[in-house]
Amino acid sequence: MRRLFLFMIAILLAAGLAACGNGDRPVAGRVDGVEVPAFSFKVGDTEITDKDMAPYPIYSVETTSTNTYGTTTTRVYVGYAISDILDAAGGADDFSTLVTLADDGYTVSVSREIAMEPTTLAAISEDGKFFKKGLWFAPCISDVSPAYLRGLALIRP
Repeated sequence: MRRLFLFMIAILLAAGLAACGNGDRPVAGRVDGVEVPAFSFKVGDTEITDKDMAPYPIYSVETTSTNTYGTTTTRVYVGYAISDILDAAGGADDFSTLVTLADDGYTVSVSREIAMEPTTLAAISEDGKFFKKGLWFAPCISDVSPAYLRGLALIRP
């Protein structure tokens, strides 16, 4: 219970920092003390796990998106920057489009520019709730929710 309380405090602090600047664009704030659930997915042919990502920082990003029906929602995502995940996989600097694949076959592609933004995350939680089924690809700079992907299985730079 104490860990959950500390986690929620960290999210609120990070969300407060994220709201402080950069106009309408979301800001990534570092979060400490998060107990990360076990996960694995691939970057190209390299398997990445929670253990591989342990040395990397965890970020929180508050973002607003609009779904295809026009409903606007604000969410707080916590996770690893895609740029750090690519680094953990051995680096992938030479790409123009990043393709992500979900375990159900759904794909999302983003430009290199969006992929390398510090606000583009492999998210472990949304609004303080850990995902039950894998990580989410969350390009928090995108204001359109179909760019989000749940059940992250593969990242292909």
